[in-house]
Amino acid sequence: MHGALYEAIPGGNWVLISGRSPFLLIKEYKFLGARSESQAYYSHQKPISFFFDNAPSLGIVMVEGYSIEGAKITRFSKYVPSYEEKLDAWKEDNAIFTNDIWIAKTNANWRSFPVPQPEDVNWASGDYAGELY
Repeated sequence: MHGALYEAIPGGNWVLISGRSPFLLIKEYKFLGARSESQAYYSHQKPISFFFDNAPSLGIVMVEGYSIEGAKITRFSKYVPSYEEKLDAWKEDNAIFTNDIWIAKTNANWRSFPVPQPEDVNWASGDYAGELY
């Protein structure tokens, strides 16, 4: 997230304008709701092939939390252990880990993929994301 510039747009969403991300694409983060006055949930879409080789052309909706203390923004993109367990169980049945990459099986059940929900965000593990100005 170093060097990223975001712009808020009407309705609570915001857009990544520029930055050093793995995709080098402009992407929109959709406001899902507030957890408190200083914490909110946002979603964005990533291609499933980012996580699994041999995956179909599908997008997966990712959920993240953001908090603001003063002008400091913290990003919460990790998930609670209960979600990680569901994901690990899905991987065990639908993918193979080899040569440091996950490869989707040809018969992977994408409909059963555990899509993260707001309650899956791990608010105990955040990373510095920037400053408001």
